[in-house]
Amino acid sequence: MLWEPAERKFYAYDDDTGLWDIKSEDTIKQVISQDILNVGRDLGYPSTQEMRSERLLSAIVKQLRGMVEIKDAFANKGTQGVHCANCYLTFDDTGVIHQHDFSPDFYSRNQSPIEFKELDLEPTQFLEELVKPTLPSEDDRAIFQKYGGMCLYGRNIIQRFMVMYGQAGGGKSTLVNVILNIVGKHNMASLRTGHLNNQFELFRFRAKTLLSGTDVPGNFLSTPGAKVIKGLTGGDTIEAEGKGLNDGVVLQGIFNILITANERLKVALEGDVEAWGRRLLLLEFSSPPPAKKVDRFADKLVEKEGSAILAWFLRGLVKLLKEVRETGDIALSKEQLEKTRNLLAESDSVTHFINDRVHKVQGHSVTNDEFITLYGEYCAEKGWVAMEQARLQRVINAKMLEMRQVTQSHSVEAGKGKNKRGFRNIKVDGQERHAHFEDL
Repeated sequence: MLWEPAERKFYAYDDDTGLWDIKSEDTIKQVISQDILNVGRDLGYPSTQEMRSERLLSAIVKQLRGMVEIKDAFANKGTQGVHCANCYLTFDDTGVIHQHDFSPDFYSRNQSPIEFKELDLEPTQFLEELVKPTLPSEDDRAIFQKYGGMCLYGRNIIQRFMVMYGQAGGGKSTLVNVILNIVGKHNMASLRTGHLNNQFELFRFRAKTLLSGTDVPGNFLSTPGAKVIKGLTGGDTIEAEGKGLNDGVVLQGIFNILITANERLKVALEGDVEAWGRRLLLLEFSSPPPAKKVDRFADKLVEKEGSAILAWFLRGLVKLLKEVRETGDIALSKEQLEKTRNLLAESDSVTHFINDRVHKVQGHSVTNDEFITLYGEYCAEKGWVAMEQARLQRVINAKMLEMRQVTQSHSVEAGKGKNKRGFRNIKVDGQERHAHFEDL
């Protein structure tokens, strides 16, 4: 047994599972009370019954805290590995997997419900009916395999989170559900960026290894709390507050994160393009939905091929550990890197438009309507979704001041003696062929 002072929780080791499980103080008092009762009966000392009062039991538990206290027990103790249903796996520097019996010395709180059998098992149905049809690219399948293996590992060693986006019904959620079933749903917490600025929200992540956001909206990474994701995956020390805890709990930002969306997500860059680029892993889904939908497909696959799927992800983890030892990061193809650059550029589309198409030219001017229309055409050429109208004008004004040192004028000549809002001494490529619809 141990007492974790930061969490103010007792943990007891379970020989059958190899897990350290939370034990309530009431449960511990009950065990102590029963032991006192048994000893009193065995020795024939009825007076020991007086020691079973709530006051004395509370005093014993208080003393027990100091006797078994281990600070940061689960952060700084044990050997990192994969805790399976029947054994504990560790990995050496050569990529060899070692199988161990359960031991309290691993300080594990997170266990996969799947048994490890053999490393070379092949999940045929999982690969042929789900992975290959939904991820035709071999490079994308490799990323998925390695990231799924890292989710089993329970520690984000590449400081990245995965976004799976694209075709509705294209298999994204099914793939994620397979990972959740292999890792163990009890090791997962839902990721809600709209609440991440709330310290109590972060406390939900205690003792979890995987965070998941399913079918999120396009602005999921644009909310004020989204920037916290960088810390949750980047190794930052994060303080979370729990109700009834005076000092809160310190979390280490080593969480694995899986996000699915039916559209490309816009990122609130806040000038930190490089940091987001180092965090993102993108998988795009463009294959049409299957002709016949299989109910509970992920569950059925795991029920049938669970140990083989586990082995497939473990092989991905071995590959990832090797890449991290050699380069410090996951290996990505040029196409995958370009996807990330393109998504970040789309998230900062006004900046790219001004860089590429907007120039300071004395004597020229452009109305807001012309500017916005040409911006929309630029986004269409790039295959991007233009920024929503509610934010667009505010962002244009801020970026034009920052990048071209001009402010919006309320009296830009728009033809036929009319004045409109716009920018003086500014010319936009394509403006000369753009019709002034407002004058018609």
